[in-house]
Amino acid sequence: MNQSHLHQKWKKNLLLALRIALGSSLAIYTAECLQLQYSASAGIVALLTLITTKKVH
Repeated sequence: MNQSHLHQKWKKNLLLALRIALGSSLAIYTAECLQLQYSASAGIVALLTLITTKKVH
């Protein structure tokens, strides 16, 4: 792999991590504001929604 490809992959992974962190945090915060009993579950659902899946060929 060349350095440009590694930089793009690193940047893509960093953006995904930031989206997951922000999305999960926002979901948990919203659930807490709504006084839901299992607010952590909202964060888990957000995480599972945002992660990428690999296609099997």
